[in-house]
Amino acid sequence: MHVSLLTPAGAAVALVALVPLAALVLTELRARQVRRVLGLGAPPRRLGSLLALSLAAAGVLVGAAAAQPVLERGATRHERTDVNAYVVLDSTRSMLAAATPRSANRIARSRALALELRAAVPDLKVGVASVTDRVLPHLFPTMNEDIYAATLQYSVGIERPPPSRRRQNATDLNALAQLGPQGFFPATPERRIVVVLSDFETDPFSTAKLGTLLRRQRLELILVHVWDPEERIFGGLGDAGYRPSPRSLETVEQLAAAAAGRAFAETELEQAQAAFRAALGEGPAKALWQERSRTELAPWLSLAALVPLGFVLWRRNLP
Repeated sequence: MHVSLLTPAGAAVALVALVPLAALVLTELRARQVRRVLGLGAPPRRLGSLLALSLAAAGVLVGAAAAQPVLERGATRHERTDVNAYVVLDSTRSMLAAATPRSANRIARSRALALELRAAVPDLKVGVASVTDRVLPHLFPTMNEDIYAATLQYSVGIERPPPSRRRQNATDLNALAQLGPQGFFPATPERRIVVVLSDFETDPFSTAKLGTLLRRQRLELILVHVWDPEERIFGGLGDAGYRPSPRSLETVEQLAAAAAGRAFAETELEQAQAAFRAALGEGPAKALWQERSRTELAPWLSLAALVPLGFVLWRRNLP
């Protein structure tokens, strides 16, 4: 928490208080001469001192208000400089599957899991991407958790965009190999973590070949299987015959083994978070100031200035 001034030069307004203070001094000197001539006693010094302090305080408060101070609340966060990450969500139509028409479907559960996984690594820059038969970046790695959450909510959706070609299983996990060479990650830092949230229902492919490609691209893989064998797709005429593919269980385990990664069921959130944190590990970091809220202090200072000004006016009306 710290205070910054939007218009520091405005503090010069406090110098205006010198004018009434000078007038007060001159008036007091003249009053002393008059009392000496008339043989009158001096009034209590306390009232005169309070009057001078009130004028000074009013000037200082008005000058401080003119400088427009702002109270900024936040925290110092640390950003890892040696690693970036992406959370990749499957956005094909099979991710509409749910246990009942009113249950959360796979894409909704994936968004919720993505938020929880992001919260496990607050000092890591994380981006968002979606995968069908190609990978699309929605958000490049960032420390801003609000933008991350908004991207998940408003940008990631079923077939946004649609796959480039129609086929039985629109998910093509071979597209994950695009993450390395197509500029998703900056040239530095060297380490790259990829978390994939998918039902892993895809046409057969060589998990060994894809795993080798991902390892060569230095992609550290964490796979989360968002799937249940009893789920169906409700409300779509073309999806009425959909049935979950048990082969996806084998696919996710084989790909994790081939890519030297880790695989988890969606019910193993805590284990997936621990694996994410473990993959991050220890490394160099830089301190960041993240602003949480701003409070303008000028109105309060102006209001406070009314107290000494009120005393000045009250003193003026004394006999």
